[in-house]
Amino acid sequence: MFAGMLTSCSDATDIIQKDEAGEDVVYQTVDDLQRGLNGVYSQYSPDSNDNGNGDVILFNDLFTDNLKAGINNNGHGIGMYQFNLQPGSDAPGRIWGNRYATINYANRVLRAAERIEESVDESEMSKFNHIKAQLLGLRALAHFDIFLYFTPDYLDTSSLSAIIMDYVPEILDKPTRNTAGEVAAFIKSDLEQAASLIDNSASDVLFVNKDVIKALQAKLALVTGDYPTAGTLAGELLASYPLANRTQYIALFEDLGTTELIFGLRRVVDDINIAGSWYANFSAIDGSVLFEMSRQLFELYQPGDVRIDEVLLDATSDVANNILLIDKYPGSEQPLRNDVKVIRSSEMAFIVAEAQARAGQFAASAATVQMVTDARYNGAGTSPAVSYGDLNSALNRILLERRKEFCFEGHRYLDIKRLGKEIGQGINRLTSDAASFSAPATLGASDYRFTLPIPQAELNGNRNAEQNPQYAN
Repeated sequence: MFAGMLTSCSDATDIIQKDEAGEDVVYQTVDDLQRGLNGVYSQYSPDSNDNGNGDVILFNDLFTDNLKAGINNNGHGIGMYQFNLQPGSDAPGRIWGNRYATINYANRVLRAAERIEESVDESEMSKFNHIKAQLLGLRALAHFDIFLYFTPDYLDTSSLSAIIMDYVPEILDKPTRNTAGEVAAFIKSDLEQAASLIDNSASDVLFVNKDVIKALQAKLALVTGDYPTAGTLAGELLASYPLANRTQYIALFEDLGTTELIFGLRRVVDDINIAGSWYANFSAIDGSVLFEMSRQLFELYQPGDVRIDEVLLDATSDVANNILLIDKYPGSEQPLRNDVKVIRSSEMAFIVAEAQARAGQFAASAATVQMVTDARYNGAGTSPAVSYGDLNSALNRILLERRKEFCFEGHRYLDIKRLGKEIGQGINRLTSDAASFSAPATLGASDYRFTLPIPQAELNGNRNAEQNPQYAN
């Protein structure tokens, strides 16, 4: 059994029960494919959470240095905070299982699309192609997530990586892991095919469109070392998606605007509550606080920075007593629930800055980073000056500014994984933050735990899924 593919197997798209309609009945028209596509969007959930165990938005900050124990924490997430990462840990299983379930759903709809394509009326072919493009884009995104978390070395093309799944597996399939080079090429191919099929007039940032595809291409190019391509693509997007000013930035995280958002996930009433990663009830001091912002993160910001003044820190915080409540997702339509900000133009700015730095253009790189920091002050104060003259200093500053910009959005662990070893920077928590969980304060940049283990459930069902180095099966 390919375990990841069979996650959520009670869904009608996974296993056909007795007297249940099969795919040939469920998918007969382009509108049927659209409903299937909607299901794929619903499956992808980087914001899922459950009593201190969450997907990437929680994991990236909890495993690293952006969180500490909340005032009502009774052991939620303590193992992950203590760097206890094993094949049976919750986070690897969630990430692997959710992404392969997403891929499985996408592949089933793609298989149905292939079956009905000849019967699609010419008047609906554009809609058909647009649906197919989104399915390919989502499949690429899910493979990319697995590539990022489970590949030991992005730049070593022979390094083991994800299992490429471009078909619907049989229940007894036991596929082997593909190499990093093979997975990167597969993701690139899916994105190129998606770009050739996408409706270029579509611009809704809550669905895959041509710019979402371009942003994923830029991100893939960055992590695989194609810095010129990454910088070019990211620069094009930055020109089209200006950074938010102070008012627009606040509105973005209140779901009242989309300035600087390139791709997001819509969350409706009774859907996933993203801030449920940090609160059991609602975002406030009496909302049963599981996790708080780390003191170390809080002290990185200066007065006037919209992120700390208006977005990150809840008004019911008690800074003097080190109660630092997170308010990045204040709730929209219901407490704790907000749309997910998957890709923003500020990320494109940092990709441009890194590409410039790696090309030796340090002044231009610093100016690009300065553009982001200036936008976050936007007349409310003087933003810290950005200046550096060598690559190591540039990457250190970019890593710092990415931490400030993308905390609680699912980036920190991956940023340290990718850049930390190069610049000798791992996890180095404040002693007081680490003490909130009686946890170690440091983890070296070269530690094997900056690559996730293949989940135990996958190993149990698939003897061909080789484990990552230094993890016991």
